[in-house]
Amino acid sequence: MVELAYWISQRRFDEYLAAAHYDSEDARVLYEWNVSVSGAFFELICHVEVALRNAVDGILSPLEMASSARVEEARGWWFASATFLRESELVFSRTASRHLVDRTKPASRDRMLASMTFGIWDAMFGRSYELLFRKHLVHAFPYRNAGFTRAVVKQNVLVLKNLRNRIAHHQPIFDRPLDEYFTQAMDLLRWISPDLADWVQAQSRIPDLLAQRPVGTESMARIDHDSG
Repeated sequence: MVELAYWISQRRFDEYLAAAHYDSEDARVLYEWNVSVSGAFFELICHVEVALRNAVDGILSPLEMASSARVEEARGWWFASATFLRESELVFSRTASRHLVDRTKPASRDRMLASMTFGIWDAMFGRSYELLFRKHLVHAFPYRNAGFTRAVVKQNVLVLKNLRNRIAHHQPIFDRPLDEYFTQAMDLLRWISPDLADWVQAQSRIPDLLAQRPVGTESMARIDHDSG
């Protein structure tokens, strides 16, 4: 068998060894499972981010200033406009613009919106946007339940952002409350569209993978204390 610790580094493999009570074979199984469940969650987060982006844009784009009244077309887009966002959030559109530099033509609105990082969706449901949420953003979730608040959206989005970052940096997630994370992601989709949520869940590998969680790791999951 391949010397896994050599290729992924002993320090990284030690995390899996400790979780597997220093049984190298169990540690290998745990590592393989972690890679699989990480990939499955990345697929889910992809669905959530695209759906959330389009749901928010569907609410805010009709509120943008008419093109004929703009000094510069791009500055009228809600995600690049001080009318909608604070300076700290306008950084996201500026960063996207720099990444899309093309001397032959300006970046289109669709390309700019699609290039925004996940961080903007986390920021837009923070406390500073409570009024925007109550007046407009709440309507991005037409199937919300009773007692629906900005804080619960913020918490779910923040959890997924942090999980996405861990996966992107190849950090272990086996010790996270993955069942809860799956529920939080599905809640976001269901508040936007139950049909969408059903479609995503039907193709998701996560339920089967969670049912196959290596023995001994179930009790390791801990609750994140991030708050909105």
